[in-house]
Amino acid sequence: MLTVKQARQQNTKKNNNNNNKENISNQPLSVSKTTNSKGKQKAKQQEQQEQHAQFVECWKDSIALVGLSFNMHKLSQMNDFPITPTTYNPSFETLETSLKVYLDRQIQIDDSLGPDFIARVQAGFVSCELHRSSRASQLPILIEVERTSPNDDSTTSISTFILLPPSSSHPNPSSATYPLLLSRSSPTSLTTSIINFFSTRFDTFITPFWVPPSATLTLLETLVKNRHPASTTPTSLTLAFPESIASEGLSTLTLTLPPTLVDSLQAASLSELDSTANSSLSDRRQHELHDGTGNGSSSSFVAALSTYFKSVTSIDLTQLHLVRFGGGRGTFLHSGYSGGGADGAKLKFYTSASEDLELEKVLEELVILAQGKN
Repeated sequence: MLTVKQARQQNTKKNNNNNNKENISNQPLSVSKTTNSKGKQKAKQQEQQEQHAQFVECWKDSIALVGLSFNMHKLSQMNDFPITPTTYNPSFETLETSLKVYLDRQIQIDDSLGPDFIARVQAGFVSCELHRSSRASQLPILIEVERTSPNDDSTTSISTFILLPPSSSHPNPSSATYPLLLSRSSPTSLTTSIINFFSTRFDTFITPFWVPPSATLTLLETLVKNRHPASTTPTSLTLAFPESIASEGLSTLTLTLPPTLVDSLQAASLSELDSTANSSLSDRRQHELHDGTGNGSSSSFVAALSTYFKSVTSIDLTQLHLVRFGGGRGTFLHSGYSGGGADGAKLKFYTSASEDLELEKVLEELVILAQGKN
């Protein structure tokens, strides 16, 4: 049997062991709470940063793209560009400063830029939601360069440059890849300086962008399908003859289609679609315009137009290819072929093109086309 003293010592030892166990069991719980709290706080901060980077304040509305004639240029991947689609709290200050310094230096050594000096370089996002998204990764970047005469501060000219973001289907949409650059400047040597700046500063290869005749037909078809039924705007087409005919002095043919004719041809194309779906390839090509590669276009509207035009004029449009059009609500496009010049394709939006997302749809198609050609 245990004495009273031994029993007390044993109880004291058991109590100490129990207290130690409680302290040990409580320690992981305290650490777990601290870890979870820090993890939640970090996750919340990351979520706020992502939301801020994705949804940003825009500098200009999409109307800023209306009424200007742009030349198009294709860009390869840019390196070290200060604004990426995932940049937190994007700032254009670095880009604005470095570009202004570069242009000031170019004016001193390049007489073609004239005696004017650079009064302002400003950049920011445009609220033109491409690819159905308002995230920063899908917003164009607009750069304005204001030049002022040294003899008259009131005499200014503003040149506009727009970087178009990649589509969400791009292999790496989070990178600083802007497939297309739209430029509108006077003198044109300023555009050359801008291109040289991007090429040397961000190690990108920039070339004039031409829209193949087949893609021009696709854009026309899209605009015809989405035009407003009550539209009173005519559709104009410029088609180029083959070289054998152009060498004789007849290079292009321009057609102006009234809205009523466009509507009837579109209706006819829909009714013919079922009957031509099962026809042979050789039969279908009898109603197709050339796409510049000899393959023809599968445009149903253009097929109906070709059939109609041959019936009333005996001119076979299948021997021509489309190089320019003005259609939809207010979109003008020159593919860059047949007299488009070394500056590449040209694009202009009129005011009505800002309705029903026509402007956004055209830019989306051009971006996807440029990505496919990279």
